[in-house]
Amino acid sequence: MSTLKQLTYSVRESLQQYSTTSDITNEFIEFLILNSRNLLIAQKFSNRGNLIPNKLRQHFYLDLELADENEFVSGLDTVVRTTTKIQYPLEAFNFRNNLRLTSGSYSDINFSFVIPERFPYVGYSKWNNNQIYYTIGSDWKLYLTSNNPKVKLIERVKLSMVCENPSDAYASSVDYNSSIDYNDTEFHLEGEMDSLVTDMVIKKLTQMLSMPEDKTNDAQDDITTQNVQ
Repeated sequence: MSTLKQLTYSVRESLQQYSTTSDITNEFIEFLILNSRNLLIAQKFSNRGNLIPNKLRQHFYLDLELADENEFVSGLDTVVRTTTKIQYPLEAFNFRNNLRLTSGSYSDINFSFVIPERFPYVGYSKWNNNQIYYTIGSDWKLYLTSNNPKVKLIERVKLSMVCENPSDAYASSVDYNSSIDYNDTEFHLEGEMDSLVTDMVIKKLTQMLSMPEDKTNDAQDDITTQNVQ
């Protein structure tokens, strides 16, 4: 896997034949790389049956607190929530496919995501004591409930997910190192996706750089005229 800095350099190297590349900033190339990465991941893994590779995920430890009063049910002492909101997940995925929640404290417990509308109606069955249900609140915190009283004893969970912007999420992740910039860490791609993403960005920038330039400030789109002549 490559770093974001290496991918950016690779794109810039491929565009050396164009004299106007100095107008294209590294930040803009990084923006295109991120957009292409998200599009490619969505195309390849958005189907519910497709397993998302761990290399695409970032991991976060989240502390829990009791949430007797919440937007879902009131007065129920078996609801807990994360003390902080989660990072924004890649929107192309449904949350059930994207989010993975685990707890090292109780290995016998399974976590299942449910949509917010269903959350008030789960966690009551005595036959599912090993099941903890969780959802996302409007405050972007995770809410958990279960018929098992152990849910109130769990102090921390680990969330694994594909983030919309891995650079923004880096500072909150378990891999964060204050002495290492995100651009110098492995970019969250898998295998051949490195070359596919750079090819997508190079193609887009090549099209931009190959367009005729309208140098006359006359409020006319001269590009159309030039193409016709």
